[in-house]
Amino acid sequence: MLATKVSGGLTTMERPVYAYPLQARYDGTGDPNVAANWKPAHGPRGRDVAVRN
Repeated sequence: MLATKVSGGLTTMERPVYAYPLQARYDGTGDPNVAANWKPAHGPRGRDVAVRN
């Protein structure tokens, strides 16, 4: 799934959306506004993301 931000009729940002517990993490190369430069990863420091209520 892909999330996009549109401003003035132009796509200004794209991010992939992954199923929990994965999240999109910028791979450090290329334009951070392009979805291809984001990869699936577990939560912070490689651990699953904890749900807090």
